[in-house]
Amino acid sequence: MLVRVIYRIFLNVLIGFLAMPCSGCMYYVRVAKWLHPDSAYDTYLLKGIDAQDVEDYGQAERFYLMAGKELRRKGDPTWYPCDHLASVYENQGRYAEAVAALDQYLRGKYPVEHVSADSVDSITPLLDQSVLYQQRGRIRQAQGQYEDALRCFETASEKHDESLKVQKILYDRASNVEERRLLEEGYRDNAENYAYRMNQLFGRYWLELGEFGKAKKCFEEELQHCMRRDLHRADFEGRAKLHLGMVAHYSGNDEEAEGLVKQCIGANARSIAPWVDDLVTGVSVLGRIMERSGVSDKAIQDYQRLAGGLEAELIREGKRTLPAAVSNVLARWYFRRGDLAESSASYEQAMRLRRETVTQTHPDYADSLKGLADIAASENDLTSATLQAKQALAVLDASVVPTHPRTAQVLVALDALYTLTGHPEEAAPLRQRLDTILEQPLGIRKEDFLLTVDFYAGLLEKKGKAADAKRLRDLHIRQKDRK
Repeated sequence: MLVRVIYRIFLNVLIGFLAMPCSGCMYYVRVAKWLHPDSAYDTYLLKGIDAQDVEDYGQAERFYLMAGKELRRKGDPTWYPCDHLASVYENQGRYAEAVAALDQYLRGKYPVEHVSADSVDSITPLLDQSVLYQQRGRIRQAQGQYEDALRCFETASEKHDESLKVQKILYDRASNVEERRLLEEGYRDNAENYAYRMNQLFGRYWLELGEFGKAKKCFEEELQHCMRRDLHRADFEGRAKLHLGMVAHYSGNDEEAEGLVKQCIGANARSIAPWVDDLVTGVSVLGRIMERSGVSDKAIQDYQRLAGGLEAELIREGKRTLPAAVSNVLARWYFRRGDLAESSASYEQAMRLRRETVTQTHPDYADSLKGLADIAASENDLTSATLQAKQALAVLDASVVPTHPRTAQVLVALDALYTLTGHPEEAAPLRQRLDTILEQPLGIRKEDFLLTVDFYAGLLEKKGKAADAKRLRDLHIRQKDRK
């Protein structure tokens, strides 16, 4: 038994070493390709991975589908590349297709429940299933299928707990001191690292739903876990503090939020690589805090340099979807400050980057379209504004569920634009749909929703639509006071 355990550890270290020059989470596939260079399937798969590494998701999808076609030609199981396809579809915002691909992969790889609970061979399958259910839950959450997302996270936890039970059984059976030491270390690392990751997932889940107390508890536990053992690093700690800062911000405590977010940005500024998505979020939250509180011209300039510098650095590193997210952040910032030209340029930049990566099906692309609609409406170009708002809604309808909270602000914009352009019959169904969405709390989407309602109420007032403006003002009051 000891020899087997040591062999497995050595093999994982060797594969990790061989894969070090590669990026992404595809190390094992690259090593498999190195070991079996003559497989046409591996060739297509590796080309797909290479395309995905440079965020060319259209090419990645094409190569993964060709890999699947090669498997069908040979009569082999076709579920092998489905986890890669799921990752592509997730990045593109094609969430329903991502879930379908992931389910096909799960059914193919694990057609029956794993029951070998007394063998070291059962640990890896259980952990693998746990990771897959985490991914599935994350996709379902993005899609707006919140109940299913929670079930996925709970299933992921159950699979992980089963793996810990196996490790405990093996530890109790072990007679060799060195074997017991290795199993004990593996058990402790497995438990600590997993608890750290799951607190992030559950915390983000509750945060999005507006359950700030539950989210804070998860993120506090995340911070405690990251202070232990090898997780005690500035970037891990900064990430956990950002999550707590997000809770503070959305709970209305901007002073606490600002301190925590700045600590996160400071921790991550040493290297762009770790947790760059959270660094983008930190910049966004900091901008929102500044919008609400009002700051000096110097602070505004410092913020614009920070956000603009991050955007430029990401582009230099060859990234494109994350710079698109930063461009959206900057565009919203400029719009709130009345700089429509800079706002428009930033939204256009975000959309260009999305098109280059074939991710214009992502909900963030809808955010850019809606932002351009707001700008066009500000400039009295109601025709363009209506067209862009309709396009934004179409992107969201193809990506998320009809009742997703992020759809609410687009419905408000399009409703107002139909009213302003003399098409009230088009607006009526949108109001019914909005009422359905507002039956549930908007969570972290509430702030953007209220800003949109306020903006279009003002626009309606300027155009002499007093009754429609009052309806939006009343809606603003009701939602603002809602807990």
